[in-house]
Amino acid sequence: MRHYDFESREIREYPSKDVWRSLRACNILEPLPDNLEKILDELNNKAEDILNECFEKFKKRREEQYEEYRKSIDEYKELLGKAFDRLSKYYEKFYGTPREKEAKRQVSIVEKKRKEIIDKINLFEAIVRSYYATENLELEIKPIGCVYVLPEEMTRKALRKNTTDESDNIRKQIEIEAIKYVIEFERSNGRIPRDVSGENLGYDIISSGHSETRYIEVKGFKTCPREVEITANEWRVAEELGDKYWLYIVLNVLDPKKREILTIQNPYAKFHSKCAKLIKIKIDFEYILNFINNNSAH
Repeated sequence: MRHYDFESREIREYPSKDVWRSLRACNILEPLPDNLEKILDELNNKAEDILNECFEKFKKRREEQYEEYRKSIDEYKELLGKAFDRLSKYYEKFYGTPREKEAKRQVSIVEKKRKEIIDKINLFEAIVRSYYATENLELEIKPIGCVYVLPEEMTRKALRKNTTDESDNIRKQIEIEAIKYVIEFERSNGRIPRDVSGENLGYDIISSGHSETRYIEVKGFKTCPREVEITANEWRVAEELGDKYWLYIVLNVLDPKKREILTIQNPYAKFHSKCAKLIKIKIDFEYILNFINNNSAH
């Protein structure tokens, strides 16, 4: 089995057994049947019979096509022969007369063209004969691999499960690291934070200090997002709490050297007219950046 690596732009070859083991590890495939060799032999024999039958039909069709072309070529040659006979009679008509020289010149021109046409016909006939020749055609049959066909839904579920599991793990890690970072950020700014992310309150952290209490919803991202999603519950609570509700956006969560935080007070008042209200509320991240650049948040 061959695989194209988009990063290295190389074609790599993997043994079929290794691919099979990998698929088995994903619980996609059943174990190999004990009589697999016998099954493959039977399939190969059936395939050989079918292919031989198809090959004979293919040869017969090519021979029929060649006969059709050859018949057309012969008819065309016959027409050229009749044209030359008429040309000869034309020359004989003026032979021994004052117009004999002019007639001979015209016949010479036409005869030259006729030879050129015959040469082209002969070349075309040789090409057709070579293309449609079946004498040296042989059918070589050999198995090159075995395909294990699975129901589409079964394959989709198995592959989706593996992809989803990996994505869920990364998202969970980003969420945990983002909340940790926000707690450190709040402590460094003289407030006392408390993690309530598991209580489904519509925010992740309650942070008190400097005569205020912040109800903070944390959104963490691996890089810079195109948009920020907020659940309907979070958006409802943001509307109710007003200036007490804060949205903290942590970028590059998994890279401590590049990690940064954006803090926005009362996101509902600032963005509700610009967000897309679907099942989840989506705020365009570029709009958030433009707002922060124009309005300092602390």
